[in-house]
Order: sequence, then C-alpha cells, then structure tokens
Amino acid sequence: MVGSMCMVGLPACLGSTPADAAALRTMLAQVPCPAVVAGTRGRYESVAIQIPVAAQGRLWLRLSAALYNEDAEYEALREVVLACCVG
Repeated sequence: MVGSMCMVGLPACLGSTPADAAALRTMLAQVPCPAVVAGTRGRYESVAIQIPVAAQGRLWLRLSAALYNEDAEYEALREVVLACCVG
C-alpha cells in the first residue's frame, strides 16, 4: 500500500457485477461501526460501515487509513465481509 488508500479485492462468492457491488454496499451500511458502538468514538452510535465498493471483473473495496483508525475496525470489516459471503 502506498499512501493512505488501497483497493482490496473481495472473494468471488460476493459477486462481480455493479448490482452485486450495490447489494454489498447496502448490506455494509446496515452494520454498525464497532468502534462507535463500543463508545470509543464519542456519541455517534448510529454510524454504520460506509465504504466504496466497485465492480471490475470482481468486487473491490476502497480502504482509507488514518491515524484515528483502529485495527479492530479493519478486523471487524473483514469479519462482516466474510459473513456476507457465507450468509
């Protein structure tokens, strides 16, 4: 990764079309951000995972990193994405 953004390829089980990308964005938007719910980010408990998902031969997430991001947030995102694959 160079800079503070990267594209991460997603498992094939999540699809590869723009409609699949839109469906995944919708699913992720319904999942509360774990750091916010845990209270480590203040009073914004209704914040959900919002992340760009693109389709180009497969689905991709665009991740942005910042000093205030915590490892637990990336780990929770991984778990949610993998659960979407199974569920």
